[in-house]
Amino acid sequence: MLKVTVIGNIGKDAEYKEFNGNKFIAFNVAATKRYKDASGNTNTKTTWVSCLKRGESNVIDYLKKGAQVYVEGELSVRTYNTQKGVQAGVDCLVDKLELLGGKQQDNIQQGAQQAASAAPAPQAVPTAEGEDDDLPF
Repeated sequence: MLKVTVIGNIGKDAEYKEFNGNKFIAFNVAATKRYKDASGNTNTKTTWVSCLKRGESNVIDYLKKGAQVYVEGELSVRTYNTQKGVQAGVDCLVDKLELLGGKQQDNIQQGAQQAASAAPAPQAVPTAEGEDDDLPF
């Protein structure tokens, strides 16, 4: 078995697929590598990985276009014919999936910050006259 780890962004919203009576969540992840060539120019190379996760899950609600994910699973490579000639595709049968953040995570954090700033400030608790305020901590 070949094991692969991919960190990247989802290309389009995930969807359910069925193969041989088994349900899968299908999505594509774009992993982009940035590098400098010999002349110092910055270049990028994007590799697309087709991912399948067995079963049904509520995680599909979070696998939206642009979401950043960490995927671990079994690697396979397939070839197919196109008008451009023989092409290769990279597939991953997902064992482990983690959401890493990105646009949706930023929106969640902004909402939490807005809720915290709208909360009333804590008020000091009045003490009775004559109470000793020398606490040991």
